[in-house]
Amino acid sequence: MPNKPLQPPSGEESRRTCENCERRSRLSGRALGRTHESQCMPTKTERQAALQAKLELLHGSFTGFPIVLAHGLPDYVLLQFAFDVFEQAGATILVTSGPSPRAAVANARAAFEAALDMYALIAEPSLYDEMGAFVRVCELLAQEDLRSLRTKATSVAGLPSRPVEGRSPDEIVHEESRAWEVDQEGVSVVYKRALTVARGDRRWKSHWSGLGSYTNVLEYVERKHGAVTGFKEIGAMWYRALTHQSHPGLRTGTRLTAHNEAGRLAFGPKDGDEAFPLAMAQVACEHAIDAMRLRRDLFH
Repeated sequence: MPNKPLQPPSGEESRRTCENCERRSRLSGRALGRTHESQCMPTKTERQAALQAKLELLHGSFTGFPIVLAHGLPDYVLLQFAFDVFEQAGATILVTSGPSPRAAVANARAAFEAALDMYALIAEPSLYDEMGAFVRVCELLAQEDLRSLRTKATSVAGLPSRPVEGRSPDEIVHEESRAWEVDQEGVSVVYKRALTVARGDRRWKSHWSGLGSYTNVLEYVERKHGAVTGFKEIGAMWYRALTHQSHPGLRTGTRLTAHNEAGRLAFGPKDGDEAFPLAMAQVACEHAIDAMRLRRDLFH
């Protein structure tokens, strides 16, 4: 079952935490000049260390992962998604260490999406092979579309025409299905049917599952995995916030605005800008670790 969404501390827990913070400050002699909030809030270094610990757990979950040849195709896909979470969450640490930590939201969003993809892939065990095939054919169709766009753009712009390298999805699926069929009997039929369906409904332009959006993916995961109440709503809220902050905008209230010594307007990052991307990257890692556990439970 997906991890329980993060919950704020209860009143009693909050008071206990506050008392502990004050006690530590008094003992260390550092209470003077520090607000209660600053004592309770983790530092950037502490947040990054917490995410790094999750990254190490995630790395351990897919290191030496026992791929089952009878489900080789979806297992391969699942590992690729896990690598995506690992890379993007790691990039979140790097970007939050730089001068523009809020920009790490884009990496956190990619990690969160990949984790949801992992959940969607294994949500229905009877569709595990089919879902893996859809991920692969949607990738091939997207690549084919990019080649077509490049050819059209070159022609419209009047640029010299150059041959675009790349084989058709049909050719690749035919070749790969023969290889997978050796250990995964019947996968060639599933693989070729997935290509036909994905090309017909153009799902590769939205989401490989055919669900259309990550909001629908959250609902699907909640229903199939029996997640705790609110998983879909909290996940949708997080994803909307990640999407909003990943796109251009005024950032009113999220950037420091001041006048420099020359009297010119200056902008800069605010303290705590790293908190949201680091927290969301940590959630993505937790989901990915849980998805790997669920996969192991499916095929011992």
